[in-house]
Amino acid sequence: MLIKKTYRETRRLLSQYGNAIAFESRGRASAVLPNVYKILRARFKYGVGPVYYALYRFSQVPESEWGNYVTDDPRFKEFLKKLNPDKFRTIADNKLLFHRHCVRNGLPTIPMLCLVTDDADLATHGAQRVRDATQLRTALQAAPGEMFVKTMAGTYGEGAFVLRREGDLFSFAGRTGSPDALFRYLIENLGDEQGWILQPRARSHESLRGVVSPNALATVRAVTQMRGDRAELLIADLKITVGDSVTDNFSKGKSGNLLAGIDVASGRLGAAWGSIRKDWPVMTPFANHPETGCRIEGYELPFWRDLVDVALRAQESVPQLRSLGWDIAATTDGIMLVEANSTYDVSILQVAHQRGLKRELQRALARSD
Repeated sequence: MLIKKTYRETRRLLSQYGNAIAFESRGRASAVLPNVYKILRARFKYGVGPVYYALYRFSQVPESEWGNYVTDDPRFKEFLKKLNPDKFRTIADNKLLFHRHCVRNGLPTIPMLCLVTDDADLATHGAQRVRDATQLRTALQAAPGEMFVKTMAGTYGEGAFVLRREGDLFSFAGRTGSPDALFRYLIENLGDEQGWILQPRARSHESLRGVVSPNALATVRAVTQMRGDRAELLIADLKITVGDSVTDNFSKGKSGNLLAGIDVASGRLGAAWGSIRKDWPVMTPFANHPETGCRIEGYELPFWRDLVDVALRAQESVPQLRSLGWDIAATTDGIMLVEANSTYDVSILQVAHQRGLKRELQRALARSD
């Protein structure tokens, strides 16, 4: 088993390096050796692997800036963990605790319909527990026609899907079935998760029509920190939905979604960035949305001040956590907190703003006390 795992990992790495060299060289034989040198130098001197080399467009970035990029190096996450002690992080890491915290502190968030689980001992923190098909059928009677289903502790939107009522049946995950069939699907696909959360499906606000795809809920990633007893906003981007994606997850460009940096003073968007391929990050700017043609670069988010206010209030509600990355949506029902992240993904911010953020964030966060 260990030999097979090692073999698969070796093949994966060789494939990644092969892709990086091929895409950077663009069929020019004379460019192969120089690119091999640069790609290997990035790895062995700066700890930047081939995927991040492509994602951050290092072929266009001066080498003097390579060390300023956060990658999958665990040291930056350890830096964040020191700011956010383990005993307080459950508010951000546990979606049920996060929802209860928002309700108790008057912070706007998407309602929770129920939690489907086969764990009788799981702490539900006030959420309605559903443990059999009969209970699920009852819970769905008063539910809206469209719902969003996600795992309790999942990240990057993995496993999430839209649930639609179709008469007495429901469509979900590429199939149609009864509440009994839905319950079986949820339990059979729990894997290592403890439960599934069912929520009303939230839609992006009409003011974003054209700037984002209408299918998935687009969110702003807003990074805040405590300065003494007051919160401040450090940096933000808009995760721009494209096509039939059910989440706004970027997934290093594989999802087809885009990222645009936000000027925190004005709420104005920069150019969006995304990959023109889904099998490898071939990054390019998008001044306009690729489907709607709507202008992205220069667009001012009309709800920006309200969103910033929610982000700052949310941060001040958990002062024990010195810096958090919030996912916040402008929905048809107003500004809503979707998630909090205690070891937030800096890669999406670096793609959106097209610069390395390691030194900038370390300087800012060192002043958090």
